[in-house]
Amino acid sequence: MSPHARRVTVAVVPAIVAVIGVGAFLVLTRAPDARSANGGSSSASAASTEPSSPAAAAPGGSPSPTRSSASDPAAAPRPTGTTAPNSVSVAPVQVTVAFSGFDASAGAARLGGYADVLEAQGTCTLTMTLRSRTATRSSGATPDATTMSCGDLEIPRTELIAGSWLAVLRYTSTDRAGVAPAVTIEVP
Repeated sequence: MSPHARRVTVAVVPAIVAVIGVGAFLVLTRAPDARSANGGSSSASAASTEPSSPAAAAPGGSPSPTRSSASDPAAAPRPTGTTAPNSVSVAPVQVTVAFSGFDASAGAARLGGYADVLEAQGTCTLTMTLRSRTATRSSGATPDATTMSCGDLEIPRTELIAGSWLAVLRYTSTDRAGVAPAVTIEVP
């Protein structure tokens, strides 16, 4: 072998080793994302959010706080206000409580309200809480002239104990959601 060929070989071998090292580094740092994208277990997906070894750290030795949206669809930004069937984002809507209280003659806590939107369908949910107790009622919202009416939601006294219950009215539909400020209902 000539001295010139020997110099080329000596120069090429370290370059090949460096390329292999960089490739191995990229494979190690991208492996958790690839496993979760290809149907890996939830523990593999959870491992991709925080590096567990120095090899999974960003260049420079510090952990990378964000995930790449190109390799992880869950990290991709989602559009807001869309009505796509699989969209997880919804537009906010203002929800108002029109009346609330305990109706002794009906033997129930009652609450009514509406959402400031007009749609084909939606759901109103009343949730009452007192310490560790929770009682819930839902009903379909009714389109009104300019709003979605929740009507009269009632929770019977048999499901409640005496005390000051915190009542929250929520409205949800396929592309809208909102929560009214909580009100207190005194149950005797």
